[in-house]
Amino acid sequence: MTNALYARAVLMALGGSMMRVIAILFCVFSLTSHAREIEKVDFPETKEVAGSKLVLNGVALRTKHKFGMDFRVYVAGLYLTKKATASSEVLNSETPKVLAMQFLRGLGKDTLTEAWEEGYNKNCGKDCAATKGNLKSFNDLMTDVKDGSKFLLTFTKDKVHVELDGKKEKKNGDVEGAAFSKALLAVFIGDQPPSEDFKKGLLTGK
Repeated sequence: MTNALYARAVLMALGGSMMRVIAILFCVFSLTSHAREIEKVDFPETKEVAGSKLVLNGVALRTKHKFGMDFRVYVAGLYLTKKATASSEVLNSETPKVLAMQFLRGLGKDTLTEAWEEGYNKNCGKDCAATKGNLKSFNDLMTDVKDGSKFLLTFTKDKVHVELDGKKEKKNGDVEGAAFSKALLAVFIGDQPPSEDFKKGLLTGK
């Protein structure tokens, strides 16, 4: 083999190796850096819950119209075992679901409990009376929150697990009840959500 042919063969081999390295690095960064951003808050594409891998189904911004203005309240990401766009499919599924939230402003405990009660009473249907005690147990876990506070709701078949990083304290606890678990999730994606845009954002399915 001449020197020219040898040099060409080396360059081709090196070039092939470099292409493979670049391809591998691209895959690695694609797998590790995926997150969806809304209002400068990142939601990872996957989340592990009780041995199950959940995928991010959609994100949404909750706003409150008051005094003629829209105030940003919190952002949320909905995690499911598989992508879905129909609220009925999500609500009737017995697989784990997670709603991850981050507040964008400070709110008092009373404001939070009033908001949950209002949303719950609009969506609990025939289960309102039977789950009144469950809602009280849920609201007892509330506390004052600040800008940046995180709120994690894990919905399983028979209960809701609550994790709230409040302004001065952290609250964790379980609220038992299959009917309550379904009705509480309906607050966000049921027939009367905070807004249709909010519901649509969580049910993007992409």
